[in-house]
Parts: sequence; C-alpha cells; structure tokens
Amino acid sequence: MAEGWFSSGRTPWSWAPRVAGATARGASHRGVFTEHGRVRLKGRLDAPEGVLPTGSEGTVIHCYADDRTYEVEFVRPVHVVATLRWNEIERM
Repeated sequence: MAEGWFSSGRTPWSWAPRVAGATARGASHRGVFTEHGRVRLKGRLDAPEGVLPTGSEGTVIHCYADDRTYEVEFVRPVHVVATLRWNEIERM
C-alpha cells in the first residue's frame, strides 16, 4: 500500500493547531454539532492569524464525515477558520 495520510496513521487535520486544555472526557459528541451551529472554545487556540482565548465564540461551517472534526469560523478577536475536534469545542 502506498504511503499516504491514512496509511501512515496521520489525518489531513493533524497539522491543525490544538486547543490547550481539550480532553476526551465527557458525554458523547455525535449529533451535538451541526453546520451553522454556534460553539465556544474550551481552551486557548494559537493560530497563525492570532490567539483566540478560551470562550471565544464561533460558527460551525463544515462537519466532516467522521462526526468528530469540524471547521469553525471565528471573527473576534481575530478572524480565524480552524479545523477542530469535537472535544475542543462546546455548544452555546
């Protein structure tokens, strides 16, 4: 099998910045987040565009098929579109 993202065990979003303080503890994540839903960061996010503090509010703009990964757009305090895992965000 050719070496690639999935054959190596890596995922396309493994390069994305991680949220400090995110854990795998808590209730099931399935069906909790939907496109256009409002979410809040559970921890600080260091992105190339700037820093988003804990509690920054954003909108889910895409739900990946794995039901665990989401594209979230934040506009304040800086404009950032980030790929985040289910345990890095919470519903508002």
